[in-house]
Amino acid sequence: TFVPALVVQEQLVSPLMKRRIPPKLAAVLQPTKLRLPYPMIADSLMKVAQKGKYILLGVVVVMTIFGGAALAVAVTRGGSGLPEVFSPEHQRSAGTALLQAFEPSTFTQEEA
Repeated sequence: TFVPALVVQEQLVSPLMKRRIPPKLAAVLQPTKLRLPYPMIADSLMKVAQKGKYILLGVVVVMTIFGGAALAVAVTRGGSGLPEVFSPEHQRSAGTALLQAFEPSTFTQEEA
């Protein structure tokens, strides 16, 4: 899909921009003298790739430390583990006491 996009750019967009858009705006939209530092970036990536086993080892160590810390917090923290979204003073809980006054708190043992 990349090659057809380049062909469309070369055949349709570039000539249109040269004819209809002011030259300064066309130079901003389609820079022809732009040189990115590809060799420097490639050299840096190759140096990092050569040290890949040390980076992988470092990532494993850091993940083990963070995983152990998360596990320790999960094991030692009490409660259900769910955050309390509505506090007892919230409006949603306001009618709970009134509702409990009308409903039986246990099932009756009599058969109907």
